[in-house]
Amino acid sequence: MTVMIGAFAPDMAPRRGLPVQVKRVRESAILPEYQSDWAAGFDLHACVGDWIELLPGETIPIPTGLAFFIGDPNYVGKVYVRSSAGKMGFALANGTGIIDADYQGELVIMLTNRTRHTTLDIRRGDRLAQLVLTPVIRAAFEVVKDFAVATKRGEGGFGSTGVR
Repeated sequence: MTVMIGAFAPDMAPRRGLPVQVKRVRESAILPEYQSDWAAGFDLHACVGDWIELLPGETIPIPTGLAFFIGDPNYVGKVYVRSSAGKMGFALANGTGIIDADYQGELVIMLTNRTRHTTLDIRRGDRLAQLVLTPVIRAAFEVVKDFAVATKRGEGGFGSTGVR
């Protein structure tokens, strides 16, 4: 008899993942790890000197010391700030980083201090961001004179559907 905990069987194990090649491009780089068996993303560590300061409103590139090769055009890596880093005031300068399957260079995190008055410290090895692998559906564009269906929203843009 299987005992259910929440909606999952306790013996449910994560499947083997997508093969992704990882290369250290800096000697002190920390290899990525999932922090729990069911974590969606793996952590990216700061590969800096002992520490650096990020002034309020400042944006700087933070190297990870690692290059990833996803190697499958049906997947993309999405980089997000970790919730614990976000709570401190860190944010990604571009909101979400995109790592295309054919990119092979060092992964650098463009980090912003979104606080008004607090200088944030970044130390070597800090887990500031995470990378989540996501399936990709590529568009097959069809140029048309008019759309096949007229919707209620139509060309209504920002705010056109209201708040409530």
